[in-house]
Amino acid sequence: MNDYDRVTAADIAEFTRHLAELRYSQPHAGDPAERALFLARKADLLIRIAAQHTRTDPAYAEHVLQLAHTAHAAAEQTALQLPHQQVGPTHRRTRTPQPPPGGARSQKNSGASSG
Repeated sequence: MNDYDRVTAADIAEFTRHLAELRYSQPHAGDPAERALFLARKADLLIRIAAQHTRTDPAYAEHVLQLAHTAHAAAEQTALQLPHQQVGPTHRRTRTPQPPPGGARSQKNSGASSG
């Protein structure tokens, strides 16, 4: 287990700070994106806790892993409620560029070479 995977008191303090911010700050109250982010963070933290206890207490690790899976599923469910952002052009027809008047003209010795 590397140092990133080890859950520290600072990790838990930051997680509880995030929870308090989510619960008590008005700008984020009820925001599905913030909730999905928090639940994903919770799942990650629980997976790391389970990994720390796999050898020493497998039953506890399994229980924590189930909690992580539940948090992950809730994060995915919450993410499904988010409005989908459209990337790229709208579904309206975009104008295709018109060829120059007179069509394409080839010129001898245009500078292109093959080889």
